[in-house]
Amino acid sequence: MWALLDIRQGRANRMQFLLFVLFYVAFAASIKMIWPTSVMLDPKNHFSPVRMLYVSVGFYIFSVGLLRRYRDRGSQWQGILLVMWFALQAFLISTKDGMAVIMIAGIFLEFSGVGIILRIVFLLVFVWPLLRKGDPGPNEYGYPPVGMILGTMTRATYPPGLLARYQAQERENDKDAVVAEEAYKKRLEGLYGQSLKQTETTFTETQEFKGRG
Repeated sequence: MWALLDIRQGRANRMQFLLFVLFYVAFAASIKMIWPTSVMLDPKNHFSPVRMLYVSVGFYIFSVGLLRRYRDRGSQWQGILLVMWFALQAFLISTKDGMAVIMIAGIFLEFSGVGIILRIVFLLVFVWPLLRKGDPGPNEYGYPPVGMILGTMTRATYPPGLLARYQAQERENDKDAVVAEEAYKKRLEGLYGQSLKQTETTFTETQEFKGRG
């Protein structure tokens, strides 16, 4: 169970990541219900230990799914940057000075036209990989997640039956690779042998020609 919440490991396919997205939507709605805008304007309520703990837990769970979705594509650097960006935004929003910085930066980006370029870059670099299909086989982050089976997201919770199937497939792939490599070597040896015979024939004919000359 704890392995499923370990942010350092695991992969998540598109269907599993959708669960994290739905969780985040429900989580954001619950914050507005428990701490309405009128309550949040009060610094004591906004920075209360209960609210900060609640927000931190929800953000952590969504970050787990986000990083795993990128790992399913064989990379996680986009996820790390995105989590850091979200954390920075959360920190700035929690202070009056930070909120002022966000508002000023937003106005500048909109009027300068840079905001449109940044949105396009954001979609291509961060959003598009989330929508694409993950690696069909095992990669450095684990075995491929299957459907809505959450246990397939990590090595520790991967179902034994599926794990045995992928391991058997890996052994078959290794055998096929060995057979293909041996066939390639034999083909090279055959071509090399033919090349030697042609060279010897040419050399013999040249020597005979010189002898007749």
